[in-house]
Amino acid sequence: MRKVISLGLMALIFSLFSTHASAGNVEECEKLASGEFTKGLYGLCIAYHNAGNENARNRIRDNYDKKAGPGDPPLVVDAECPCWDAGHLADASLNGTPSACLLTSEGDVYDLAFYTSSPAFYQFYADTAGCFRVDPNGTQLGAAFESPDATEREVCIAGIETLIEDDFAGINCNGVPQ
Repeated sequence: MRKVISLGLMALIFSLFSTHASAGNVEECEKLASGEFTKGLYGLCIAYHNAGNENARNRIRDNYDKKAGPGDPPLVVDAECPCWDAGHLADASLNGTPSACLLTSEGDVYDLAFYTSSPAFYQFYADTAGCFRVDPNGTQLGAAFESPDATEREVCIAGIETLIEDDFAGINCNGVPQ
């Protein structure tokens, strides 16, 4: 009986230590462990990727942003835009003709990008209430999503901004030539 209890305790202790070791192995965070970045960012990155809910991730991300200095990399988040992926953006960039865009400042209502080309039509839209994508010909709503969280919204807007930077040279967004 004594051996069974001893083995049980050893297994319990080992599982506690192995859980912490595996929680610390987040590939996106490893570059922060090099010592060349602000102390503490590595731990915040690990905590972010192991947080159990959105509120915890938001608090950790805020703390990361406060602590990070000008030479530190942004926190790598594992969110995706719920309305499109990189393939949809690449398809529009490859097959569409940029025609109109709007970029709003942080806190404003929406960002959008339109591509037209006979017969293809693409539209990407994101705001605080949701996002949507219209696929070729404008005949079908490709995806719509209500109430993306803040991180998802940032990813959606970053996708639109990348399209505008890459494709909209010479087109006015908000009256400003790109």
